[in-house]
Amino acid sequence: MRAARISKDKGLHSRNENPITDLTSNNMIAAKNFIFKQTQRDSFNPEVNALTQNKPINTTSRLRHLSPFLDEDGLLRASGRLEKSQLDYCLKHPIILDGNHPAAHLFIRQTHKDNQHLPRQH
Repeated sequence: MRAARISKDKGLHSRNENPITDLTSNNMIAAKNFIFKQTQRDSFNPEVNALTQNKPINTTSRLRHLSPFLDEDGLLRASGRLEKSQLDYCLKHPIILDGNHPAAHLFIRQTHKDNQHLPRQH
């Protein structure tokens, strides 16, 4: 329900679509990016604000070694030595998330579940 409400609030579906049954992959990507951006602003607000204003991030930032930048969707990404590789954009410039943020924990758990990397049962 929350993803449907987010997509409705952000105008991510047409009026003829049922927001529950007619979610498209584009809707899912937009919802995930929205959550990632909110997570990044929770954890890295000074860095996001500096980059939004085309200013350098603070030299004491824990992200300084990642050479962060904002992509065209406003997501905070890392850059570096993979820039000239043949890898896809998302692999060359991974999205930066705070590993201690609850949304990051949920995303990691869901990714493991989707890829059948479930935790071992003790």
